[in-house]
Amino acid sequence: MKICAICNKKIKGWSYPFKLKDAVICDDCARKVNLTPITGSEKVKLVAKESITLQEVKQYIDGNKKFDVKALKSKGEVLKNKQKETNGNCSICGKELGFWNIKNSVKDGVICENCLKENSFYANVDREEMDKFLATQTVTEVKNLIGNSEKLQNVKKKIAPKKHSLPPLSQCALCGQDIYRSDAYLKFKDSSYICENCRYKYKFTSISKSIDWASEHTIGDLKECINQGKDFNDISSEVDQQNEQRKQEIAAFKKKSVKYSHYYFNRTERKIYIGKTFLDPDRFVDADEITSYRVNEKGHDENKHHVFTRAAVGAIIAGPAGAVIAGTTGGKINEYIDHLGLIINLTDGSNFEVSLLNSKNNKADGFLVRHAYSDLNDVIAILDSWKATEKVVEDIQDSNDAPAEIRKYKQLLDDDIITQEEFDAKKKQLLGL
Repeated sequence: MKICAICNKKIKGWSYPFKLKDAVICDDCARKVNLTPITGSEKVKLVAKESITLQEVKQYIDGNKKFDVKALKSKGEVLKNKQKETNGNCSICGKELGFWNIKNSVKDGVICENCLKENSFYANVDREEMDKFLATQTVTEVKNLIGNSEKLQNVKKKIAPKKHSLPPLSQCALCGQDIYRSDAYLKFKDSSYICENCRYKYKFTSISKSIDWASEHTIGDLKECINQGKDFNDISSEVDQQNEQRKQEIAAFKKKSVKYSHYYFNRTERKIYIGKTFLDPDRFVDADEITSYRVNEKGHDENKHHVFTRAAVGAIIAGPAGAVIAGTTGGKINEYIDHLGLIINLTDGSNFEVSLLNSKNNKADGFLVRHAYSDLNDVIAILDSWKATEKVVEDIQDSNDAPAEIRKYKQLLDDDIITQEEFDAKKKQLLGL
């Protein structure tokens, strides 16, 4: 909370501080010397911030004098026009600045916030004190500080040191600077951090992209990029290219696939594409990753409001060899089907469900249910065909290995471990005779 430099009263949250060239006063004290007129107050405030000192205001209050508002407005108009001329472009990078850009005034120009952040002016300092200091500097003086990091650090420590009540959270993995919980640090996958200085030095300006990339990479990955002369703009560009390439690959995959729910089944490539969800990224599932699958049905009767759940509809066998739906129900048929899906189990222990119907009060003989069962049969047919292909491949591999297996058994025969009859029987089995 700010304190008025004249009356020493706290300036409350609902009362904006009135800024002078070298101090801040409350609205009441500003009103005493006519610095808060009903009209043209913005022009008067501009003049006060640029040229009216605390000592001057105190003299006016002691002498019971007031400022000439008309003269202040006229001077404010001149300053405003001058600002319009100089505020068009950043005095450091030359970027055109619009009204939406955050800009900081110096004596003879303006500097965009990006330039100040990228050159560590705001890192680990009291920002308000730094803004006051910059307002007393020329563009040339600021450029000299940019070119001399040691001098800038000394200035920061002297005029705008940031106070911390807690010990450092960690140290920057790049420069070793202390990082505090209140700092705008960036955390990496291996729990390493980089400070705000390094964030802007290596162009980590896009918050969402920076956090996403850092959460998936270690500090070693970043150092490797830095050694290659890259900053985050280069990294981000490469990521965007990879994402675009992946989008094109996914689009091509979808065109050759059949969609059930939000899953895409590609018969020829033997893969399933699962779209991105709120919790999980998108992914491809290879047929070899599937261990088993089973039908999940939930339904109820009109006169019995409790829900009856079956893990299988009809005579369904779920296992490594697949699932088969017979023509019978294998149990009581519900009048209404509330949910129908196929749960697919994977080698890593996870599973996902291809949900084909998920709404209440669908009659068992209705169109929606019949359509859902039709899709269910199609999905199971695809999975069964993949399993059948694997079986054929296994049989071919077994037949190709027959000579090697016969040689092994011949060696056992020669060593009198098995009899001639046992060898002949195994040989016929391996050759399929």
